[in-house]
Amino acid sequence: MQKNKSGNSQIDAVKYLDALAKRIDAIKQAQLDRSSSINNRQTIDYGSDTSVLADFGIINKQDNEEAYRLNDSVLRQEVVGMAIKLGGFMLPADYACKKIFQDVSAIKPNNWICRAVEVGVENGIISGLNKKFNPESNITRAEALAILMKAAGIKVQE
Repeated sequence: MQKNKSGNSQIDAVKYLDALAKRIDAIKQAQLDRSSSINNRQTIDYGSDTSVLADFGIINKQDNEEAYRLNDSVLRQEVVGMAIKLGGFMLPADYACKKIFQDVSAIKPNNWICRAVEVGVENGIISGLNKKFNPESNITRAEALAILMKAAGIKVQE
């Protein structure tokens, strides 16, 4: 596992995808439990965690497993993008960036991140208190898990 400049562990893509796949499995099971009787349950067999995530639209489908680059670090903007999809939040097509963060605009670093982080702030997935979001920086495990848990509606007792 890599360390960032401050010495914090960064989440690696394999563990991140595994956590997302487990959450999706729980969601699928809950849906099956609600829609099926105990004697009439169906199971969907997915070949890998990445195919589960791609089929649910949380990550972009790739031609092969290597194309997912599972050993690469994950960027802050990628985690927010996946969390938005995991939580079922919609990114409005016609959107004027409010510029909550100094380093995110309608076109910088790309054309979707402003909508994603601002929808994340509006829905309590990420905090809008900082001046910068650092979308192209690696994310720590703690940050990624907090974002994913909030997007999935998982509350932690304090």
